[in-house]
Amino acid sequence: IYLDVDETHQRLVLSASHCFDPKKAAIEGRKFIRPDELILAFNVNDLRDLKLPKRNFVKIEMRSVKKVHRYPSFDYPAAYNDIAGM
Repeated sequence: IYLDVDETHQRLVLSASHCFDPKKAAIEGRKFIRPDELILAFNVNDLRDLKLPKRNFVKIEMRSVKKVHRYPSFDYPAAYNDIAGM
């Protein structure tokens, strides 16, 4: 979910905290991807559209992730408070 309230507020993308939990990655035996390694793509329905800009009718926006704010009481594997903003 992408929120853009007005010019005085920061833009925020909502996600799930478990997506940014190194403990979950370790339990699942996979590499943890740091937030600064991610790129967000807006106005994209198909990742192939990133390689074929002539097919797009709207402007694609690419943004880097500066910081992830995970809900403080989230504790994997519980699903409670599983929310994060970036």
